[in-house]
Order: sequence, then structure tokens, then C-alpha cells
Amino acid sequence: MLQIVFEGEEKHFYANKLDKVMMKIAVLLKQVPDLAEELEVDDSGKALDTEYIKFRLNEYDEHALEEAVSLKEAGQASEVAAIALDGEEVDKALFTAMAKGADKAIKIIGAEAEGSRAVASLFAEAVGTEYDLIMTGVQ
Repeated sequence: MLQIVFEGEEKHFYANKLDKVMMKIAVLLKQVPDLAEELEVDDSGKALDTEYIKFRLNEYDEHALEEAVSLKEAGQASEVAAIALDGEEVDKALFTAMAKGADKAIKIIGAEAEGSRAVASLFAEAVGTEYDLIMTGVQ
């Protein structure tokens, strides 16, 4: 509760900041290999062979999405946007996010990212300064 007191007056005014300011939440989503599938290393020996791998939404990102939707349902947020890099089965993950309560689904296309720093840069560019809270999984 925010209390505003004018000096010299006996009146006190109270305002709940959450009633006036509605957060916009961005949830960053990442696809990971489904561990129920057998994983094989490709010919280079440095990466997984993705030809037969099924991908699924990272479990921790699912939790972040559920928490963001809970905040929206509690009236503490006005919008939840799910953001993901283009990849195999990412459309399915974004449609699932919308079904769970996200208001927008944003797919970052046309950008190849190798490594965590490059991926973080792409997400930072997509999020910009439009969102008040950014939720992610563990790492």
C-alpha cells in the first residue's frame, strides 16, 4: 500500500499501485530434446543428431509460463507474451502457450544463434523495453 501525506493537512490518501499499473510480462521459451527419445551424437561428435529427435518445451519454462498466467488471472498483469526462437516444433509450443493463457505468441525468425550469448542477445532485442517483467526457466 502506498501512503501519500500532504504536509500541514490532516488528510491521508491511499492508493494501491497495482490497481493503476498493470504489468506486461514476457516469458522466454526454449525447446529441448524429449528425454523419452533415444539421443544420438551426430557425425561431428559435437552435437546431437536432430533428424529423429522430438522436441518439447523446457519444463522450467512451462513453470514460468504458468506463473505469468497466474499473475494475469490474479489481476496483477495485463498481458502475457510467450517468446521463442524459431526451430523444430516451436509453433506447437507457442500454440500450447496460447492455450494455457498467453495473450501473444512471438516467434523470432530469420536468426541463427550459436551459444547462449547469441541467444540472449536475440531475446533481449525481441523483448526491448516493452515488458515490465521477464520470466524464464532456470538458466
